[in-house]
Amino acid sequence: MKVLLLHNNNVPFSFISKTWGADVDLTAEIIKPSIDDSDYDIFVSHELERIFSGNTFDLIILPYSFSEYNPIEYTGLVVAAHIRLTPTWKHTKKPILFVGPEEVKQVVKLSEMGSLLFSPGIYTTRTNSLSNLVCGIKDLLTDDITDSEFLEFLNKIHIPRPTNYATHHSIANEWAVMRWTNDIINWGEYEIPSIAFQTFTSMLYFKYLIAKDGSKELISKNWKKNHGADPKINGISGKKIVYIDDEHEKGWGKLLTRIFEISGAELYIYDKFKEHKDKEELIENITNFVDSIDADCYLLDLRLHDDDFDKNKGEISGHRIAAHIKDYKINRARQVVIFSASDKVWNMKEDVQKIGATDYVLKESPEANFTKNDSVRNFNEFKIAVKKACELSYLKDYLNLLKGTSYEDSFPLNNYIDLALLNSKNVLNSCILNLNLFIEDNADKGFELTDGIHIKKVGSNWKYNILNMIKVKKDNKDGKVLTIECLRDNSESIRYKKTDGWENAKYDDTHRNERRMAKMVASLFYYYGISKTDCKKYLDLRLERNTSVAHEGRLTSLRFEDLKSFFDDIVTKIIMKENPNKKE
Repeated sequence: MKVLLLHNNNVPFSFISKTWGADVDLTAEIIKPSIDDSDYDIFVSHELERIFSGNTFDLIILPYSFSEYNPIEYTGLVVAAHIRLTPTWKHTKKPILFVGPEEVKQVVKLSEMGSLLFSPGIYTTRTNSLSNLVCGIKDLLTDDITDSEFLEFLNKIHIPRPTNYATHHSIANEWAVMRWTNDIINWGEYEIPSIAFQTFTSMLYFKYLIAKDGSKELISKNWKKNHGADPKINGISGKKIVYIDDEHEKGWGKLLTRIFEISGAELYIYDKFKEHKDKEELIENITNFVDSIDADCYLLDLRLHDDDFDKNKGEISGHRIAAHIKDYKINRARQVVIFSASDKVWNMKEDVQKIGATDYVLKESPEANFTKNDSVRNFNEFKIAVKKACELSYLKDYLNLLKGTSYEDSFPLNNYIDLALLNSKNVLNSCILNLNLFIEDNADKGFELTDGIHIKKVGSNWKYNILNMIKVKKDNKDGKVLTIECLRDNSESIRYKKTDGWENAKYDDTHRNERRMAKMVASLFYYYGISKTDCKKYLDLRLERNTSVAHEGRLTSLRFEDLKSFFDDIVTKIIMKENPNKKE
């Protein structure tokens, strides 16, 4: 029988100095933490890793405590739990024997982990006689515990949350960043970010959560090659991302920096949390940081200060920062993605509605018991949320364009932006109505036709001779105008032949609709400098408004991308023409 005796010179001397007989192959190892070993889990994991490396034992013997100064710390229970919960050492099901004068009842009473002593494969003895001990271990059932007995152990034991991880929030953060980095993302040809996880993976509570709530199988390289997630987020190259999270130093900062580098985007991290202990001061500094960067997406954790975990300390800091980002007076179209370790999904959904966030992504927690595919799905949801926010950031640019111009309070443009922010196909018809209304307010009401020869800008000296310069093509059946084009000079007339259905536009009272259309297209072309191709876009949008949207009541086939192209090519030029001092 191969026996491992762990001690700190606090077992009877004979156990160490004398032979145990021919039937026992003894290995004695000292577990002696120094004053510098402030993190006991790291120390124990390092020592046991050394001891078990390349060795297999049939029985492990240890005292209730390894402490030289406080014997009722019962650190022996911690060591035994590490052995049970660390599969890589290959001793999770080996029998463990506690030796010492302590009464089991007293240990259970004083230690949070005392229930371990009543779990399968755990034995105790108060003997201080080597001969009695050797005889006793020969009578022990030294077979490995079964799988069902191991589950019984998991159900009986209680591993307290470490004091430096007072909340679910902190544990979920470290769990998720390690899970994504090491297990889920298939880095392929990309360099893996260098993140130290030793503190977390050595933590007894972490090991317990894996065994208790995960039963997580190790993820093979082959699985990652075939099923792991691609770190690259397509479609965000050149975008700016602001990341605000007090846990960024736990590895999130390095991981996200790498992901966004691969994706061609820039990441800006707020990293001054330690400088501001006061919550109000912290919020002020974060909002100043936010306003200093014209970002396409703001990744925001919600609990950024210790006071946020106390319900009596007012609104949580993340809500207040999000409210600032979405402030109507600043730019309500800025895109916020909540990226938090909240363990209450319904709370997150309420937060999205309250804040007006684009989306939310939950950082995976060990308690969630995610499968590998669940974790991949979680990461892909993160990618989708960021991409969606970046795709919608053009609306923020539109509001910035309107700011300080004569169109800042334009009802149709503001209404269009607010509807587009919903990013729902159900609002596309209303978006079309608002864009048409804007054109009519400017290209129709702002101009007049005089003497059938000139188009004139109301309230200015600008006018343009349009005699024989506006051509129309009509439907042969009902005479409705199908399209209108403007000429730069008469030399172009040769291309607009009567045999092809072209004729000069008519402006008399019997052709009021034709006159109105001609006036709007002429103002767009001659005054605002809109190209023939883009004037055709307006005519198509007008036709869509008059048919599908207004009369037929069916959902338009146009997409938000089409309306964005219309805004960029036509609306923007109108705004800049009317506000020459505005920088685009």
